[in-house]
Amino acid sequence: MNTKELSEYYIENVKKNEFIEREIKEREKFVKEYPLKRILDFSKEEYCLGLKDSKNTFCYKLEFGEYKKTGFGIGGATAGKFGFYCVGKGKYKGKNNKIIKDADKYWEEFKKQLYGFLKEMEKSEPDFVLDEKYPLLGGVGNYMFLTKLLSLYYPEKYISMSKQEMYKKLGEYFNENLDKNPIANSYYANKIFRKKIPEANKYDGFYISNAIWKFFKKTEPEVTEKNGEKENDNEIVDCGTNEIYYGGPGCGKSKLVENKYCKNNNFVRTTFYPEYTNSDFIGQLVPFYNKEKEKLEYRIKPGYFTRAYEKALKNPNKNIYLIIEEINRGNAAAIFGDVFQLLDRVTNISKEMKNYKKIGESEYEISNNIIEDYILDSCGDNLNGSIKIPANLSIIATMNTSDQNVYTLDSAFKRRWKMIHVSNSFENTEYDLKIGSKYVPMLNCNITWKEFVNRINKAIININTFGINSEDKQIGKYFVDLEDLIDEKELEDLKEENNVSVKETSKKFAEKVLMYLWEDIAKLEPTEWFNNDIKTFDILLNNYQKNGIKVFSENIQKIIKPDEDGNEDE
Repeated sequence: MNTKELSEYYIENVKKNEFIEREIKEREKFVKEYPLKRILDFSKEEYCLGLKDSKNTFCYKLEFGEYKKTGFGIGGATAGKFGFYCVGKGKYKGKNNKIIKDADKYWEEFKKQLYGFLKEMEKSEPDFVLDEKYPLLGGVGNYMFLTKLLSLYYPEKYISMSKQEMYKKLGEYFNENLDKNPIANSYYANKIFRKKIPEANKYDGFYISNAIWKFFKKTEPEVTEKNGEKENDNEIVDCGTNEIYYGGPGCGKSKLVENKYCKNNNFVRTTFYPEYTNSDFIGQLVPFYNKEKEKLEYRIKPGYFTRAYEKALKNPNKNIYLIIEEINRGNAAAIFGDVFQLLDRVTNISKEMKNYKKIGESEYEISNNIIEDYILDSCGDNLNGSIKIPANLSIIATMNTSDQNVYTLDSAFKRRWKMIHVSNSFENTEYDLKIGSKYVPMLNCNITWKEFVNRINKAIININTFGINSEDKQIGKYFVDLEDLIDEKELEDLKEENNVSVKETSKKFAEKVLMYLWEDIAKLEPTEWFNNDIKTFDILLNNYQKNGIKVFSENIQKIIKPDEDGNEDE
């Protein structure tokens, strides 16, 4: 095996590395402040997070404070990684976030085991199996915390690195097995590296992890661009938000959301409807027949919110989106349930709170057994009543304003969302230009779809028979599809009785657009919109096939097809 390239890179990396020099000084300061034996003398107040004043505690300094960047970072997830922490009002949690009944007794045993483990790792060849000898250690996230401690106390023995992907790459490079837990990987990677590259024995151990990280990052494929956008799994994560895109029917809400947010399998989509329930959104227990055990069991079927929550936890370096179409067609208050409390997002953080919260995550937390149990099985993360929307999960919804009477979104709900109006104007996009230039299949009138939309919407605004905002009733530019319109050549074919295809297109257009105008726009004053002979929609449909624009009243005809002296669209 040729290690020349990595060896040369390591030696070069040692030269003038101010970052490592700073780490070495910080590590020396840490050991001086916290000699290993001091752990035995720790009080709960000196060690754990969650107390009223925890900024000077051992755990705070390692995750958020002055030793945050000494060695690898351990930020994120819950305080459960430390094996002992306070959850308020004199309550403490231990391994795997379990509530502790006798905190004082547990604490005394915990710190003895923590000290004993760290001391043993100094002297002997470790077996890294904690449960039997140190049963209070090794819970969810605890291995990462312990690895950081070992790399600080024994930098010549343990690599200061936590990413499994880097250990995997190093193992493949050296043809060695580094598919173990974080502590074992740290130990064996250090041992193998020093054996393969003897130059590493001359310098402080922090140089090894720094060189590994830089070397394998350097050899990764470059980020490529496609359609003007960077293709990279580790995108820059934006701050989570709640957004509702609203507008009239067919204005392009769903198309806008699709183009903006739905990429690279980074979304979960659902649609609200009147019978949609909290169980659909959050999840529920469902019966399942286990063929191997030959018995009926119950499993959690996750709802759409829980699936999005899971995806966000599993992909912390990606923006994840929960897309909710037609949010006002379901009873949103009942559907969200207690998740409603999570919609308040952190928007500004004081200096005192910046290490506890992230901009974009939920300001408050809730408990929900369905979500907690499912995430524990799926991600191995025991949330234990700490459910909050993470900063990389956004909720994006659409709302048809003409359907506001289906379910009303109250002001308390709406204030937690950023409301974004979707314009109905035709833009200079390829699709807008294409659909806007197609012709309306209507006899005695040769106008484009863009002209028809703009003119009929002016009529909807001017002839206000609703007693409400007529803007919500306007026809959207995407109310019809391309196949519902015709080209210039087919305009002449409309007059031909034998052209079945064009006649069928005309009928499809009428059944979409005229039905909407008849049932939603003209129902209070039909004579304002259609001529006096039109008494039913059936008559309207048949007359449209024969007479086209003449089914409309004279006033509407002048708006749709103005005279040469009339005002044309801009």
